[in-house]
Amino acid sequence: MKAIHADFFRVDEFIQGAEWTLARRPEAGKQIREGSSVWCLPVAQAGDLPPVVLYYTFDDRKVWMLSICSLKEAEVETIEDES
Repeated sequence: MKAIHADFFRVDEFIQGAEWTLARRPEAGKQIREGSSVWCLPVAQAGDLPPVVLYYTFDDRKVWMLSICSLKEAEVETIEDES
């Protein structure tokens, strides 16, 4: 998290907002590939936080956050996966 932003409390607020959204509409993101149980939700720059991508999975009762990456890191991972 420190790599995304130095202010822990600001990042925590951001994560709480993402949790609130995904708890109500987990299908708001996109599956990383068809049939995958992992979804991603790109989040545009929010105030002084950089753009990030949230990776998560869910069932009919819970949402589990798997990873939060800066958009730059996520783009690199996507390019590496396509190779």
